[in-house]
Amino acid sequence: MKNVVFILILAAFFVIPASVWADLTQSQSIQWAKFFDGPFGDHDYLNSAVVDSQGNIIVTGESWSDSKRDWHTIKYASNGLVIWAKSYDGMAHGPDSAKDVIVDQNNDVIVVGWSSRDGTGNNRDYLAIKYAALNGNVIWERRYNGGLPNPEWNEAGSAVCDGMGNIVITGYSWNGRDFDYLTIKLSGYDGKILWTRRDVCLGQGNDYAWDIAVHPDGNIAVTGNSQASPTNSDVFTTLYRSTDGTTVWNRNYDGPGQESDGGRVVKFDASGQFVIVAGYADGLGDGNLDYFAGKYLLASGMTVWEKNYSGSMGGNDDAKDVALGSDGSVYLTGISYESNIAADSWTLKCSATSGVILWQKRGRPVVDDGAYGIAVDSVGNALITGYGQGASTVAYAGSDGAIMWSYSDDRNGTFYNIRFD
Repeated sequence: MKNVVFILILAAFFVIPASVWADLTQSQSIQWAKFFDGPFGDHDYLNSAVVDSQGNIIVTGESWSDSKRDWHTIKYASNGLVIWAKSYDGMAHGPDSAKDVIVDQNNDVIVVGWSSRDGTGNNRDYLAIKYAALNGNVIWERRYNGGLPNPEWNEAGSAVCDGMGNIVITGYSWNGRDFDYLTIKLSGYDGKILWTRRDVCLGQGNDYAWDIAVHPDGNIAVTGNSQASPTNSDVFTTLYRSTDGTTVWNRNYDGPGQESDGGRVVKFDASGQFVIVAGYADGLGDGNLDYFAGKYLLASGMTVWEKNYSGSMGGNDDAKDVALGSDGSVYLTGISYESNIAADSWTLKCSATSGVILWQKRGRPVVDDGAYGIAVDSVGNALITGYGQGASTVAYAGSDGAIMWSYSDDRNGTFYNIRFD
């Protein structure tokens, strides 16, 4: 049996529907769903989810009130029963935001995000909390204020756990003039800071790191966007050495339009020899964005291929997620706009060797829809999830992109994540 978990966000709930699928070619139905209505009677937002090695599902996010936000993390068993739930109200009792959740080799849970230092939300620290797998008891908690004399805004957004159980976190940090990439490595044992790395990237203004990946050798890839001029940002990807955070290589991509480009997702392929980056890039200089994907040699950062993919609707095309097939094929999904008003989901399967499109599928022509997450099974079938007449998921055949089945939830929400356990 293969478990697939959808994460649905409504205005005031966390929702975690899960289906148990033996065969992805067959139409499916929801087996269970869970809602979370936070303590403040206001909006609740789920930001990240992970499935551990035992099939348990851990989600994290935040509950809002007029004056504050608190973290909330919940661990569900594979049958939907709550194993434990934990909240976090920071030392200043102001806004706190959980952005990512991961598990280590013992299935202990690490949540990362930011926490207000003064109660206003303007002075923020990176924050990581490690919870015991069994009962959610706090094992350690670590704050980091950016390491500058007058710390202000530090916002962690993404984290990974390496093979030794250590935690690496990336995001961005105010340096007194603009934002830098900020990546830190923590000991999995006690949360001690092992190294920190602040990058000014292209050195021309704001730099925002959005995603991080860890290679089996422990080296770390980070991607995001770096300001190259007052009107131009590039996709900027860097590989850090695991031992001390020194830079192995950097790679930036300036799209044909030389305007707004950025990396959203970074992954290593199954062979461990390549780094794949996906995001958006300006293609024509007309202010409209294209999907972007790039493939780079791990050893040197040398470009294998870089591609802009322009949709047929005449508006922005924004790749939200990437997945890799066992043969190295690159699958992209996201939102393709018609004159930046109506939207379709747009999913591509691209060649591992050249980036050429093998097949592409758009959402329903009369329905406003979009995709935020994608997963690929062992034979190359693709599952995308997002919105379209409610939260929706579509399964595409790996061979030609034919629709195998689709599912829609009639509540006014969006599926943001999809995971295989």
